[in-house]
Amino acid sequence: MFKNYIFYSICIITGMMLASCAKDTDSVKMTPGGYEYKVCSDKKGNVIQTGEFAFFDLTIRSGDSLLQSSHDEAVPVAVKIDEKNDMYGKFAPVIDMIRTMSPGDSCVLYFPKDSFATNNPALAALEDVITYEVMLKEVKNEEAYKVYQDSLNAIKQIEIAAVQAREVEVATQVQDLYTQYMANALKSDLQITESGLEYIIHEAGNPQMKVDAGDYIGVHYYGTFKSDNTMFDNSFKRGEPYGLTVGRGEVIPGWDEGLQLLNEGSKATFFIPYELAYGKAGRAPSIPAEADLIFYVEIDNVVNR
Repeated sequence: MFKNYIFYSICIITGMMLASCAKDTDSVKMTPGGYEYKVCSDKKGNVIQTGEFAFFDLTIRSGDSLLQSSHDEAVPVAVKIDEKNDMYGKFAPVIDMIRTMSPGDSCVLYFPKDSFATNNPALAALEDVITYEVMLKEVKNEEAYKVYQDSLNAIKQIEIAAVQAREVEVATQVQDLYTQYMANALKSDLQITESGLEYIIHEAGNPQMKVDAGDYIGVHYYGTFKSDNTMFDNSFKRGEPYGLTVGRGEVIPGWDEGLQLLNEGSKATFFIPYELAYGKAGRAPSIPAEADLIFYVEIDNVVNR
């Protein structure tokens, strides 16, 4: 919740800053590739050099709609500034703009939608111009960047180990739930949807960060067969949440439906009939035919889009 408060505060501040940085003909500059951009804040420092690493906050918008923001992450975007822009693809105009910046500067790049040169139907709903808002926070050389990466990796390993240590605890909790479920001792807590999905919400989480279709989320899970509660897969063993976009058919129907009943921080258990799982055929080699499944889930984070 505290992280989300910071995120929304930053968005408000950034929005106020960019409102005073409206595009007008007299102030627009041009990248070498011919893309328009505007400097919103110029600290007059030394610009970033080839071979250095740029650390920046990035917000991508289509009109008033937020498409993506690095403020959702705990760390800024980091990109090495190479001599040529070939490797950056459609992001190359943003790198061209960053090449003109020094730490503390903020700029907005105006990227025409038709520059994507793709028939992706998702683009149809976007405005004609996509804006890339960049605030350059810091510049590091190769040696400093390696130290930074090593520190991030060390923190990541600690986080992974902490999650892995919970696997036994979660397995015990799921076994207890299974025993109660089979004994019909969960009736007062068990809910069921029209599709036949049964679920229990153990912790409600943050109602201000509800999971909706189109949101990108991280979810920890522990999956077992309803027939005998044998575990077939779980994210706790790996130590990292599974990432997915909700409501896009990236997961089984029972998940797409059940996840939208939850919030960031929610803990729940889904009892999923095979029709909402892998169907009559199952999924070889791990999921047999007509397998009803149980999933304990924890919503790690929600990125509303």
